Amino acid sequence: MTVMLIFFSILYSLLAYNSFYRNWFVEWMTAKANTAGMKPDIEGERVYVPRRNKRDVRVNLFRCPHGKHVVYLCHGGDFLNGDPDDLDAFCMKVRDLWQANIVSIGYSLVDVHVTTYPQEEITDTILYFREHAEEYGFGNKAVLLGFDAGAYLAAISAVQLVQKGCILNGHIYCYPYVDYVQTSFAKAGYHVGPVALVAAGEEKQLATMEEYEKTLSDAGIPCRMKVYPDEKRNFIEDGKGRSEEALSWLKERIGEFTGQFA
Repeated sequence: MTVMLIFFSILYSLLAYNSFYRNWFVEWMTAKANTAGMKPDIEGERVYVPRRNKRDVRVNLFRCPHGKHVVYLCHGGDFLNGDPDDLDAFCMKVRDLWQANIVSIGYSLVDVHVTTYPQEEITDTILYFREHAEEYGFGNKAVLLGFDAGAYLAAISAVQLVQKGCILNGHIYCYPYVDYVQTSFAKAGYHVGPVALVAAGEEKQLATMEEYEKTLSDAGIPCRMKVYPDEKRNFIEDGKGRSEEALSWLKERIGEFTGQFA
């Protein structure tokens, strides 16, 4: 019996170790590979945002030589999946279409850290690039974009940014998860707009998005929503269905936020 207990204790420890350090190990290996020039599939740059007493944040940066404004991107993946590397092709596409510098943020997944941790990573990443804007050739106008789970994290990070005195020009949430947290912040006046929403998918999700739009509008936050009832979530970044139409609509919103295309 004692032997069995020892065996299961060791097994549990190994599983816990793997869960906690998996992302760290992958990021460490990726950093080594990138330094050695072993990531030819990305036209952008790998940047590790330093944080005091916390793990660095892995970022894929796609600079636009003709644009000064920045789009901070939070990938989707139901909180448990997804990686900024999955959106390399998408980032290069929208960099050229939107004439924007794209900062694709590799936040931690919830099987490694609770949701408050990735929100801090997103917040710290944006604050870092705002502080080092001149070094990277960025202007002072920025938009925060998130897809599903990433949109949820982006919305909460936006509140943290406001509390730290960092006001972005606009926010885009594509088929976000919505709960009482976002709506409570909006009602309390902590959310600074304007906001563009993209809704897609099943009827329940569309109804939730309509309620969220009303909450934002009632709170005095300028909000516009585009609905794609026949499209599945993630159709924009997957390049499916009416993705091109949606990207053009988002370009118009970014133009309104930043004055880029005026």
